[in-house]
Amino acid sequence: MKRKNIFLSIALLLPVLVFVFLKFFGKNKFDIPVFHQDRVEVSGNCDQTYSVPYLVPNETLLALHAIDGDPTVVVFSDLQGEAKTRLENEIASKKMNLILAHGLMNQQELQRLMCIFVVPSNSNAVLVDDYRRIRGYYRLDSRDETDRLLVELKILFNEY
Repeated sequence: MKRKNIFLSIALLLPVLVFVFLKFFGKNKFDIPVFHQDRVEVSGNCDQTYSVPYLVPNETLLALHAIDGDPTVVVFSDLQGEAKTRLENEIASKKMNLILAHGLMNQQELQRLMCIFVVPSNSNAVLVDDYRRIRGYYRLDSRDETDRLLVELKILFNEY
């Protein structure tokens, strides 16, 4: 009888200990970072002031014809081929915005828009969540970066 109580106690206590251990020492691999919450680092010649935590101005998203309250992917270069097809197919099944800014405006307006989205020089796309927070920067001419964007979109939709 005593042996039975010990096994029962271990069987009940073990899952609790594993949960506590993972909660304190584990790392969530399915967490998308939120950029510019503590500070905004600007690359290039942007003369704009930024508040912290940084949110993309609602007027900017509305000017790009983004539906208010939906996540948005803004692409700042000409998107062609497989990356465009895969991205359009993924976004077609979701409630979100895909904005190809390269075809909408001239180079000066595109540079101003890149300053608003705080796009680093090595990226050509940005993911903005439904709270107007920047969740990722991507180089969509790379297959790995396109895959990363698609995975982060799936994580974002399961998160909300």
